[in-house]
Amino acid sequence: MTAATEPAPAQAPRTTSRRALGFIFAAVFLDLLGIGILIPVIPFLVRQFTPSALAVGLLALSYALAQFIATCTRYAQLALGKWSLRCAGLYSS
Repeated sequence: MTAATEPAPAQAPRTTSRRALGFIFAAVFLDLLGIGILIPVIPFLVRQFTPSALAVGLLALSYALAQFIATCTRYAQLALGKWSLRCAGLYSS
């Protein structure tokens, strides 16, 4: 077969892929916005309680670890999803 007679591969509609890409960009933007707001403020918050640099590091570590657990592990996603639905009164088990 020549290239002229081969059928063109099926492509997904552009609006769906653009919408999905926009959603991903918005999620990443909100994530980085949260980090960008949190990181400069942490030292001032910690200084009120203890002047330790270790406390600042542990607080930043706890934020990153919570994000990792909530987004990267399948079990945590399912558990957090059920918990949020249960708190909203939409799920009973």
